[in-house]
Amino acid sequence: MKYFGSKNALSCRNFYPIALLFLKNPVFKPAVFIPQNLFYKNINNYKRPFSKFSGNFFAKNLLILFCLIFPVILNAQEEESKKIDFKSDWGMLHPQLPNVWILKENVSFHHEGMYLYSDSASYNEAGNNFDAFRDIMINVNDSIFIYGDVLHYDGNTRIAVITGKVRLVDDSTVLTTNYLQYDREQGICTYPYWGHTTDSKNELYSKKGYYYTASKDFFFKDSVILWNNTSKVISDTLQYNTLTDIAYFFGPTHIYSSDNYIYTEQGWYNTKTEQTQSVKNSVLKNKEQTLKADSVYYEKAIKSGRANGNVEITDSVNKITLTGLYAETDDNTNYSFLTGKATALIIEERDTLFVHADTIAAQSDTANNFEYIYGYYSVKFYRTDFQGVCDSICHNVRDSIMEMYVKPVVWTGENQFSADTIKVETGKNGAKRAFFYLNSLVISRSDSTEKNQYDQLKGRNMIGYFGENRNLDSLDVNGNCEFIYYIREETPDKTQSLIGINTGVSSDMKILFEEGKPVIIKALKQPVMVTYPEEQFTEDKQRLKIFRWEEAVRPQSKEDIYRK
Repeated sequence: MKYFGSKNALSCRNFYPIALLFLKNPVFKPAVFIPQNLFYKNINNYKRPFSKFSGNFFAKNLLILFCLIFPVILNAQEEESKKIDFKSDWGMLHPQLPNVWILKENVSFHHEGMYLYSDSASYNEAGNNFDAFRDIMINVNDSIFIYGDVLHYDGNTRIAVITGKVRLVDDSTVLTTNYLQYDREQGICTYPYWGHTTDSKNELYSKKGYYYTASKDFFFKDSVILWNNTSKVISDTLQYNTLTDIAYFFGPTHIYSSDNYIYTEQGWYNTKTEQTQSVKNSVLKNKEQTLKADSVYYEKAIKSGRANGNVEITDSVNKITLTGLYAETDDNTNYSFLTGKATALIIEERDTLFVHADTIAAQSDTANNFEYIYGYYSVKFYRTDFQGVCDSICHNVRDSIMEMYVKPVVWTGENQFSADTIKVETGKNGAKRAFFYLNSLVISRSDSTEKNQYDQLKGRNMIGYFGENRNLDSLDVNGNCEFIYYIREETPDKTQSLIGINTGVSSDMKILFEEGKPVIIKALKQPVMVTYPEEQFTEDKQRLKIFRWEEAVRPQSKEDIYRK
């Protein structure tokens, strides 16, 4: 015998509400119902004592009666819609709990679009809730299926609690846990004690989780792990959409793959396309190279990315750091560039070289270590013993050679060097040699009190040699040499007195320095020398043809490289 638990079996279609009875207290009493034939019988036998007004009287009272009864009907229908329907192969009322049905064998419940099947159940008709046991399956609108061992469902709140070996299936998404609460009113599934979620591409573990059935969004909290064939994500808080395969991070998050590592505290990761956007405390590490920024976007498919805000790229092997406000990287070509206050910090044993340009770029080797550092447009650099400006620069990291192009100017101590191209070799202690190609010129102020007196040396090419103290020791000048040198001697009062001005030309020359100042000038081939007294050294003789004094643009500190 099948037991049907719905009160719909006792249909009310043959009963009509007639009146509400009132007692002295203001509480409504149950409506009185009279069968249809009795209702019509009373109407037909009704004798109207006041025929003149009986029609209006009946109509008015019928309207009042309808207004009183209609809300009761609606409330009854609403209450009826919340009732749970059930059936089973066997059932009985509980002997001590008259409102409780005990059901066994092929038990099923239906409630507002939800079907539940179990091996046995206990249904509380008065409380409109039930407990189900063993082989539980819930079907919600043929889209969500939930399996478990024990279930409690409240038809009034529409909340189900499933325990045991719980499994939720929504299309290709499967969630397994030991405890699941399903709030049908809000469309939220919650597990507080560890859960494992899989779909066609990813697996996720977390200590706590929420699943929004309408939007297909998972919210995972505490000890979250997401992984697939190409990457692994460890996070504090993560949102994952099963339709888009996109994970959103809210808290410290680590993303590992075979090529790189990403850290973020807020962002998203598309597990399908392997695109990543990090917007807070972002770090991207590739072998020995690390990129930090406020925001980082990376596409693994094309192996390229970009970064915004406080960008920093560090090569830990070569101790070089690049900084800027915007950067792009291409792992296919191992090339990166930065703009917006772009700076290269090249750390040496005794000092650090700071290079600023409109654009700083880096070319890396296959191990992702910097090979070349480039600076383009408005280049300025500073080191305590060595400063300069130029239009573009290239630093060969492996050979420690820096080349400057387009009107380069370099200062070391009191000497200013310029040429069409300048190349500087550096070592552990700083500059070792400097090469000056075409239109080479060295200028230094002859006397700090005399602004218009400059020692000058010009040639086609030059080579400068630096000592252990990082001062210029000697200078070889090759081809088309010209010089102007102010000769001074020390007076008894320890001041310098001008004796004359020595000028000359030669094919080659060699200059020796002490503490960065020229002390000996040797004309090696075909020299022509002339010494002028100060009064005969007219203004037209005081400057070599390519003379240009650039002291005003010389960086005086590492902060000064940003001065326009």
